[in-house]
Amino acid sequence: MARTDPQLNFRIPFELRDRLDEAATENNRSLTRELIARLEQSFQGPELGPGALREKLMLAIALQEYRSSLLSNYPDPQRLTPNEQKEFDTVKDRITRMVWRIEEDFAAAGQPYPLRPLGRYVTVQDMKDRERSKS
Repeated sequence: MARTDPQLNFRIPFELRDRLDEAATENNRSLTRELIARLEQSFQGPELGPGALREKLMLAIALQEYRSSLLSNYPDPQRLTPNEQKEFDTVKDRITRMVWRIEEDFAAAGQPYPLRPLGRYVTVQDMKDRERSKS
């Protein structure tokens, strides 16, 4: 770090200062280097260790099961009002996006996603089109 870098002055509780000093000593860093390392780490994405990935996997399983149940119990598209169709699509799309984010988290952690990816999802309009094509 150069002397031309900006300085930042702020107040912190004594206890926090002591903890930072201890951490800096343990990490063989100056207090300034310790603060910079901790601040930089706070701007990185969350670290996804095995426990966090396992929790995300359990959430993905639950979301995919719920989505599958939602689609299999889907009423006849002809019976839905426009508001019901919109609500159905919104819920389904949110679930799909949440699962996609979990898939991305696995990729960011360099881990294979152990579930079958959702791929393209079906909209109410797709289902109506299928019903029409069957007739």
